[in-house]
Amino acid sequence: NISCLNPKCNKTIYMNKNNKTFDYCSTNCHNICTYNNNNSNLLINKKEGYVVIVKHNDPEYKRVEKLFLDTWKHKNLPPPVVLNLLRIIPSKSTIPKHNKYKKEIDSKLKASGIPIFGTGGPGNTHPKFYSANINCNIGIFGKSTACSKPDCNTCLIIKRNFIIKSVNPFSSFLGLGDTKKWGRGLYFSENSSTCHYYSKKSERLDGYSRKTRTMILTDVVLGNTFRIKKDNKNLQIKKIKDANNNFCNSVTGDVGKNSVCRYSESVVYTPPAALPKFLIIYTLNVNNVSNNNNNNNIN
Repeated sequence: NISCLNPKCNKTIYMNKNNKTFDYCSTNCHNICTYNNNNSNLLINKKEGYVVIVKHNDPEYKRVEKLFLDTWKHKNLPPPVVLNLLRIIPSKSTIPKHNKYKKEIDSKLKASGIPIFGTGGPGNTHPKFYSANINCNIGIFGKSTACSKPDCNTCLIIKRNFIIKSVNPFSSFLGLGDTKKWGRGLYFSENSSTCHYYSKKSERLDGYSRKTRTMILTDVVLGNTFRIKKDNKNLQIKKIKDANNNFCNSVTGDVGKNSVCRYSESVVYTPPAALPKFLIIYTLNVNNVSNNNNNNNIN
């Protein structure tokens, strides 16, 4: 299920009798987040995306934290500890593009009789993890503002959404033009521990000299996904069809015998397929986590 864009609401988005989906659960939540009404505490979609703090006692914090911990599958890694959570409020242009793409893909799936798999939402939308390099203090030292540095991909994603370039000018992991396994696209993992292996360039020391890293929890529209086990860096999604001659919208690496994936990964090839939702700041240094992080806690 896809959650309402009001960060203070934990309900799912509204769907009418024609199966049309909306960004919010109700008109009330839409009005709260869209109209300022001279109240600085109300959230609005601006020209550039930004983040807001999610408090540790917020149900939304607990929900995201549970998903992050439940999908940490690698036994050789120590368990992570979530330090802070920031809700990403996308730019004005990002949400309409994402919803338009999702609606188009959902219509094509229904017309072709292609089912949604697992707990996916309209358009075969699933929560996935992503990591990019970071070059500022967002999420630590009390900072909750995205920077404007051209080499900080995490803040670029927050402010402008994901980017796919023919030549990638930035240092990045899992996307922004990566040609990792299955061509140039945006690479996501359903397991937080898999994404951890690609998060090295998000590593920073916080006020307690703990090594922290970040991940972006993202709603990803997979549509009709092509399942594959082998590398194919020259893959062109526009030419890929399934067994029923339907064109595919994404690639998912299947696990199993002779597979290049120990854990499932997915790739989409157009930015509107991905909507960043949360920035997760975490650490593996579990022996040094304090409940009194006055220098680092941004709640």
